[in-house]
Amino acid sequence: MDRLFSSSTRLKDLVRSVRSSKTAAEERAVIAKESALIRTQFKEDNADYRHRNVAKLLYIHMLGYPAQWGQIECVKLLASPRFADKRLGYLGITLLLDESQEVLTLAINSMKNDLNSSNVYINGLALAAVASITSTEMAHDLATDVERLMGSSSGYIRKKANLCAVRLVSRAPSTLAEGFTAKAIRYVLNEKHHGALLAGITLIHELCMISPESLAVFRSHTAHIIRILNALITGPPSHEHDMDGVADPFLQIRILRLLRLLGAGHPQSSDLMGDILAQVRACRHTAPRPSPPPCMVIDPTVRTIMAIEAEPSLRVMAINIIGRFLANSKDNSTRYISLNTLLQTIQRDPAAVQRHRKTVVECLHDSDVSIRRRALDLTFALMNSSNVRPLVRELLLFLERAEPALKPHVITELAAVSARYAPNRRWHLDTLIRVIRLAGNYVRDDILGEIITLIQQSPDLQPYAVLKLYTALRENASQAALVLTAVWSIGEYGAVLVHGSPSFTSAALFDDEQSLDDGAPAATEEARRQQAISEQEVLDLLEEILRFPAVPALPARQTIRAYVLNTLLKLSARFSDDQAVQTRIASMLDTFRCSPNAELQQRACEYSALFTGDASMKALRRELAEPMPTPEVQSAQPRSPDASGIVDAAPAVGGAAAGGATSAGGLLVDLLGLDEPIGVSSTPATGSSGVAALDLLSELSLGTSTAAAPATGAPAATSLDALLGLSTPATAAPAAQPSSPGGGAIAPTVQAGDMTIEPHYMVDATDNRILNIRLMLRNTSAGGLSDLKVLAAPYRSQKVQMRPLSSTQLAPGEVSPLLLRVFCPIGESPRLRLRIQYNDASMTARDVISDLDKFPVMH
Repeated sequence: MDRLFSSSTRLKDLVRSVRSSKTAAEERAVIAKESALIRTQFKEDNADYRHRNVAKLLYIHMLGYPAQWGQIECVKLLASPRFADKRLGYLGITLLLDESQEVLTLAINSMKNDLNSSNVYINGLALAAVASITSTEMAHDLATDVERLMGSSSGYIRKKANLCAVRLVSRAPSTLAEGFTAKAIRYVLNEKHHGALLAGITLIHELCMISPESLAVFRSHTAHIIRILNALITGPPSHEHDMDGVADPFLQIRILRLLRLLGAGHPQSSDLMGDILAQVRACRHTAPRPSPPPCMVIDPTVRTIMAIEAEPSLRVMAINIIGRFLANSKDNSTRYISLNTLLQTIQRDPAAVQRHRKTVVECLHDSDVSIRRRALDLTFALMNSSNVRPLVRELLLFLERAEPALKPHVITELAAVSARYAPNRRWHLDTLIRVIRLAGNYVRDDILGEIITLIQQSPDLQPYAVLKLYTALRENASQAALVLTAVWSIGEYGAVLVHGSPSFTSAALFDDEQSLDDGAPAATEEARRQQAISEQEVLDLLEEILRFPAVPALPARQTIRAYVLNTLLKLSARFSDDQAVQTRIASMLDTFRCSPNAELQQRACEYSALFTGDASMKALRRELAEPMPTPEVQSAQPRSPDASGIVDAAPAVGGAAAGGATSAGGLLVDLLGLDEPIGVSSTPATGSSGVAALDLLSELSLGTSTAAAPATGAPAATSLDALLGLSTPATAAPAAQPSSPGGGAIAPTVQAGDMTIEPHYMVDATDNRILNIRLMLRNTSAGGLSDLKVLAAPYRSQKVQMRPLSSTQLAPGEVSPLLLRVFCPIGESPRLRLRIQYNDASMTARDVISDLDKFPVMH
């Protein structure tokens, strides 16, 4: 064994020894012994075996063991005249170093020498390393050499130099952008080598993104860039770069992305692009069954047309092409790309996308789950007041056979769009009842509260609602939300159900043509014969649910039993004073006086005590059974149509306390998970256009998260306002900070992609565990930002609540305030992780993660 680990041990011997280890402990022993031998060789400064030792060190690093102690040896290899040593040295510093390491400064001189070498392969090694680990200091030192190599006679070196320049300008944009802009105009715009041109276009795109001056310069060269694209399309075919008849699609896509950036908000450049974009669109729409490469070019072409100031006719034609791709293609990738493109462009021209509504709805029945989900998002995005009836009907059919993981998302969106676009209250009620009939075990408590509130706020619909829910409950008692809603309605409006109401015979109320589902005519006919429902029939149904609830989840069963006990108490006051009815109700309550569930036992004992026959108890019973006041709850908000995360499929019903509609304050406190309630205003919330996907926690593994949704217009004060303790901003300007004994302060500014975040914070005046934070999001890019979404996740022991964004669009230099309220235990400092999603000026989707952890300790 000692001979095996001698100074001459080869890499293959070490690999063989590691692989032959039977246990992890044996492997660690092998690595520890070899590491000790390598350290000894490094201390002896043995140059003969340095190459071999560094190779073994990198293998040890690949296995996950510490290897940072070999960084200097990698730097020494860079100074070797042998190409093999340089190659291994550059590999080592790329793996073991990053731009924050001070050791990297020792390699600058060697890199500079290699960039000036006459050997193009050594130039390539140095350029690759510079592009991987360059710091700001290195960028300034090596920029001149990289600029020189951009004009090299070797296309291989020009390609690497252009890509290296992208890294350099990103590290020092203020000082290097001007110089590289001049070099790009000189070399890139006259480039003939496809690889070098692809890298050069990437460099130009990066320069336009980080420097408004560079963007203005390259806009003056738009015609030249268009000629490059035109030559690529109309030139002779090149078998080296063609893919399925498309000339170098990767280069075309890069050029189209650059044109998208140059034409955004610039009519002069957009006018120059119209003809070439139409040409790209036309020449790719030739095959009856498009294949992925042509569709790969069509997709960025359409995005470019929608991003620039193009003619309306060109936009319509582009969307029609995507619609034909979607309808005619049998390739799932092509169909997914088409759906995604339509989803990205619907905000710009919704009328043109509406023409393909039928094709999109057909995709809801596709066998591919990814296509179904993307079609689902697009269907919700297509929804408006004119097409809400047919689309909701299709979505209800989709909900009936949707996989369990998707049902919570569909239910949330259906509840939101039905509230926003409902033609009348009855249609809204029919939709929600149909939802809880189809997927009641996946309905959230806030949607359940919305249904109950809708019934309470519609006195003319209460007879219809209670009868429809009663009929649905008799047919199917396995859906938790349906059972809870029906039982609550029977308790509140049992007298109307049994004794009848003048509105029961209203022809306008029971117009069958307004019904949503096939069961409405039967319900209507039964409503006209409502006298057939007796008090004993209602009690029979409640007793069956009380004894044998069909809901599968045990917590939901206990909640249902608690609701039924409440309903029995209410019916004792709403039903007649017939002795048989009252005795039966008392008997049903007595059944649970010995229940093993403490909550049910307590309710049964307390309610049974009211059936003593005493007149005062009877009066008290009637007082307790008074109708519930109508609460004001916040409507369910839809998720963003381009959100890809799906809500957890675990059934959400069954955790709320029974006994009437849950107030808005209780719902929000439950959602926050706070130990004590926070005051909630009774003012209804204003609907918003969308909420981002709540999938941040799955990626970050943090605590409770919340999302900021774009607000529509200037909303009135909402229950969320009171919960946050913040005033409603009338415009995009920041609202006044809440008063605090400690006063306000500003945390260090954070860079997040194309924005800076300036946190203003203040300890809450009423609770020193709560920190009120205002984030000032400033657009620092040269172009506008759109579709802005912000998600926040706190540390595990903390909780956060967020106000909606005042605007999802940010012009250059514009500031948008974002208000948060963080609950943090004493002795900890608030820590937040933000996920910011937006589209930049070129309509490229950006996803930025940023940490905010510079807040004071709560005390």
